[in-house]
This record gives sequence, C-alpha cells and structure tokens, in this order.
Amino acid sequence: MFFLGGGKAMRKIFKQFDRAKTRNSVFIFLVFMLLGLFQNCSKGFAVKNDATSSLTSSQASSSGAAPSAVSAPSPGDCTFDGKPILNGTAVNAYVTSTVPFGQSCESQIEVRKCQTGVLSGSASYSSCGVGVPAACVFNDTVNGTINPMTVVSSKSITAWQTSSVKYGQSCVSETRACTNGTLSGSFTNSSCHEPVLKKIETSNFGARCAQIDDKLACWGYLGKTQITSSPSGFGLDVAYVPESSPRVIYSSGVTDFSVRSERWECHIVNGAADCTGYGVYNYNNNNNSVELAASGATRVWVGNYQACAMVNSVFNCWTLPDTIGAGTGLGKPVQPLPGQIIVDMDIVGGSSCALTAQGAVICWETRWPDLSFINIKTVIASGASKVMTDFIGTGCAIVGKDLKCWSIDISWPGILMPDGTSVKSQTPITVMTGVSDFSQAALGQTKYLCAVKLDTSLVCWGSDQGFPALPVKTILPVGVARVSTIYAGYAIVQMVDGSVLYYNGNLIDSTSIGLKVNLGF
Repeated sequence: MFFLGGGKAMRKIFKQFDRAKTRNSVFIFLVFMLLGLFQNCSKGFAVKNDATSSLTSSQASSSGAAPSAVSAPSPGDCTFDGKPILNGTAVNAYVTSTVPFGQSCESQIEVRKCQTGVLSGSASYSSCGVGVPAACVFNDTVNGTINPMTVVSSKSITAWQTSSVKYGQSCVSETRACTNGTLSGSFTNSSCHEPVLKKIETSNFGARCAQIDDKLACWGYLGKTQITSSPSGFGLDVAYVPESSPRVIYSSGVTDFSVRSERWECHIVNGAADCTGYGVYNYNNNNNSVELAASGATRVWVGNYQACAMVNSVFNCWTLPDTIGAGTGLGKPVQPLPGQIIVDMDIVGGSSCALTAQGAVICWETRWPDLSFINIKTVIASGASKVMTDFIGTGCAIVGKDLKCWSIDISWPGILMPDGTSVKSQTPITVMTGVSDFSQAALGQTKYLCAVKLDTSLVCWGSDQGFPALPVKTILPVGVARVSTIYAGYAIVQMVDGSVLYYNGNLIDSTSIGLKVNLGF
C-alpha cells in the first residue's frame, strides 16, 4: 500500500521536476545564443590599435586569418585610371596608348605624383603597346597587267627583272624584303620563263631546225617561199639561211616537227599535222602542202615518201604526193602497227623503225605506191629509249645505257663499228657502252655515227669514202647534251649549257669547228 501510494506521489514530483527542467534548459539556451551574438558583433566593430592587429587582408589570408575589409582612401589620396594613388606616391602614365612599329613606349612615359589629393601631369593612359608593322604591296606585272600582292613585314619574295628572256639568256632575280611597309628592290615580276630547247633535227637535204618552247626556227637550205612569205615548201628552189640568223617558221603553237626527209618538212601546230615540200620525183612542184590531220595530232615523223603521226592515240602513215608515181594527192592513212602507241620513229628510204611506249623497237620495210608494209619484226622487246635508221639498211637504238645496232637489210654494207669496220647482224649487237644520245646518217658511200657519252663527251666515227671508215674520234671532250647528224658530216650539237653548235660538214675527215647558232629570238 505504501509503495502504491508512494508511487503516485513520486510521479507527481517527477512531473513538476520535468517542467522546471524544461524551463531551465530554454533559459540556458537563450543565454548562450546572446553570448555568441555579442562575440560576433564585437569582432566586427573592435578597433585595432596594436601593431599585431594591423594585418592587411592578404597577410591575414596567408596566415590563415579571415581578410579584413578595405578601408576607404584618405582625403589626401588621388585616383588614376580608377585606382587609388596614395598621397606622396607616384605612378607611370603614358601620353598615348600605342606607338608606331619601330618606336618605343618609353618615350611616352610621364611620372605623375600624388600630392595632397592633386595628381601632377596630364598623361591619361596607364599602359602603352607597340603597333603592328605595316605590310607591303608588290605590284606583280603579268603581260602588262599589274596584280597587287601583299607581303607581310619581315618577310621577303623573289622578284624577277623580266617575265621572260630570249633563248640562251638567263633570268635575273633579286630578293625584295618588306620592312614596315617599305619593300626593298625594284623588280616587278613574280616569275620569269627561260625558253626550253625541246628538239633539234637535221634533214638530209640541208634544212636544220630547232623547236624552242612552241616556236620552230630553221636555217640552212630552205625553200625561197619559206623565207619570203608564209611556210610553203622545203625544196630545190632554195636560198641559204645562215645559222647566225635562223628564220622563225612558226612563232607559236608548235608541239612537234620532223625534217628527216630530203624534201619534206612536217609539223604539228595547235594539234593539226601538216607537211610542206614536194615529191622526190617531181622537182617542178615546189609548193605542195598537205594536211595529215586537222586536230588531235601529238607526234609526227616524215621520210622521202611517207609521213606518220600519232592522231588521237592512233598510229597512222600516209603516202606523200608525187612519190614513186603515187600521184599528186595524199594517200589514205594506213595503220602498220594497230594498237601501238609510238613515242619515237625514224623513216629513211624504205626502212622504218618505231619505238613503242613499252620500250620495244619494231622495224619494217615499206612498198609503194600502195604503201604496203612487209617484214614487220620486233627487234628489241623492251628497254629502248631512242631509235634511228639510215639509207643503207642499219637500225640503232639506245637500250639502257648501251648503243645497239642491227642490219635491217643485209644486202647493204652493215653496222658501222667504232674501229671503222662494218659488221652484218640482224640481231642487235652492242656498238658502244655508256651512251646517253646518238645520231646516225648514211647515203651511198657516206656514213656517220655520233654518240654522246655519259661523261658528256661527243665522239663520232665514219667517212665520206665508204668502208673502211675512220675510227672513233672525240669531237668535244665535255659539255654535250644531244646530237643530230646527216650524211657528209653535218651535225647539230646541243650543249649542256643550252647553246647550239652547227658543224658544216666533214665532221670526221678534217678538222671541223662548231659554229654557234643564234636561237635568241
């Protein structure tokens, strides 16, 4: 009973205690809140007079303390470019924000000092930079038209005195440098063309021709109409044109020509293949002009009786007028080598040899007037780079770096060897090694063969008096690039430096001096 009654009394006591405890807790909580608020406020408004309390915000930050607020400038301070300048201190100001390229900003500095709120001087810029250098203008002249070109400062260009020069001359250049808008030098061409000698060839009759770029010039014995008016014939009615002043036959558009014939000259101008001259057996006709193809021609070759050309990638041959009774008109085109692309050829008399794009040499004999082809034979299967034949039935070609020759017709004297003897062989034999170019020509008792060696020397052998011929002789010891010969020892020689020499007969039999051909047109 006591514990029961005592339990109720105890519960009453505990309830009163809990209410008192709650009120005390609230009171204690409020006391601590007020103390914390007071401490925070005292930190924000405390006045720091001692030395240790005068830390700057950056110093406080580096020491781990919270940065302090920035104090307002004092009445004696100044302001420049939105920034405070303390009383008694100075700042570098600039008269201008930029100076031209090549000048220095140091000349624009003004020291402005703050004195009791007044900033001396007047320069108003806090920084200064050097300007960008000016570019230059190069007035490139092309065919009389000026085309401005920009050249960045500190850069340079190569300029040329002229846009082109005559054959045999060299282009003259200078370096023009741009310095802040000023271009040194005076030349006004961005390029200069030096003409290229693309082909030289001699005829058995006496015409010698050279193709320079797309121009054709000839000298020697030319038809009078060829000299006095538009081209119309190479023939017996001739006049001599000296090598000192060759005649420009065509001034533009030439892509190929051939004068290996005694009487005909063929050329390709702007894709059209034409031949001028006259038939071997019709000397009275000096003005034959025949068109092989109106367009699409890329290569052309001519002999006494026929002409051949690549036209639209097809190899065609024609009988020329007045040859062996063939009549006065041009024969219909015939394809002796169907499907073959021919890159070089030589037609002499009835013998023809052609070089294919694959490096094979194919030879045949031609019969007139029907222009039939017999004894077609592949002499060299591959590796050839040039081919020639002559009037006494010999073919030669460069194979690799060797000069190889063979007998097309063994009834003729045969292959002319460097020791002056002759050999008959229908299988190609090596005549000379280390050869980069060659040329051969023969007629009757006359036969010459010349070779350009890899050391750029020119050697020749042969004679006007038949066999045995004179052995090999060094004509020029160095500096030769190409050679073209005809019978009787005439030759055109192109030198490595681009000059052209003409040997006027008797190349082997006597001392012959090369005459310089003037191709500077």
